Amino acid sequence: MPEMPQSVAKGPILTRFDQFSQSAANLQDLKANLAVDGESSNVVAILNSHNLLTADEANHLERDWFDRDGDGWWKTRQPIQPIIAKGFIEAIDKALEPTITGQEALPLDCYWICDTGHNEPGHIEAHLSHPQGEDGAVEVAVMWNSRQVTVLIQTPSPGISHFPLGDLVPEPIKVIAQKNPPGGDRTIIVVQPMAHADGKPHLA
Repeated sequence: MPEMPQSVAKGPILTRFDQFSQSAANLQDLKANLAVDGESSNVVAILNSHNLLTADEANHLERDWFDRDGDGWWKTRQPIQPIIAKGFIEAIDKALEPTITGQEALPLDCYWICDTGHNEPGHIEAHLSHPQGEDGAVEVAVMWNSRQVTVLIQTPSPGISHFPLGDLVPEPIKVIAQKNPPGGDRTIIVVQPMAHADGKPHLA
């Protein structure tokens, strides 16, 4: 099984999406696609139509995230595609808001936050006992300032990924955490999440 994303990750899919969002025309096109069906939008098909996914990435999202074959992650929280669709709609609306008054659209900066607590005793054992991922909330948080719109996709631990393994490269993220919970070793550690190279996502 690939390693977990150490609480927060961006990965190639969200990196590509961030770059795509730097064009107001791209955001307007994407909003128009999403607006057709709103929360019922087929997120994978829409991202595919904008050349934002490889074939492996599309299969991974449909199967692992959105439970296409009945063996995806977070089964008790399905369907989660409407949550992702609504999150993107809200983020794009906020990003395009400055254009109403003739200003530049805001770029998106997106991250996946995945079940903190990876260093706690018993976490790995608990994760392995849930091959379809652990239960818990799936949420999208959208926040903004004068420079950007930040999007946080928050989920419990994922299950076993159907995405092909690949070489890992460090992401531009540092996570500072306590090695063990209170009562144990209180060493503070700094972890740098990894992402699959060559466009392969690290569980995201």
